[in-house]
Amino acid sequence: MIELISGIVVPVVISIFGAAGWASERSSKHIDRRFTQIAEMVERNEKDIEKVERDLKDLEINLPKEFVLREEFVARMSDGAKKMDYLVEQVDAIKNMLMYREKA
Repeated sequence: MIELISGIVVPVVISIFGAAGWASERSSKHIDRRFTQIAEMVERNEKDIEKVERDLKDLEINLPKEFVLREEFVARMSDGAKKMDYLVEQVDAIKNMLMYREKA
């Protein structure tokens, strides 16, 4: 009787442990594959983040060269107008001086 029970139970137990081992191995491979996929996604995301950071730094560097604030533009135009007025005064003074010499 014991031999009959052990003859039935032992193969059943071995089958159960074998199935559990197979399921565990399969799950382990699936988990390893998912971790690999996640690691690849993280690596791609890190590269994308680095590219965005470089683009932002380039924008930060080039933005003041390409664009000015309205106040800066008005101030620069005002300075330019003052310089032009000064040059016109100088040209007028030279012109008047030359005209005075011709009359004399």
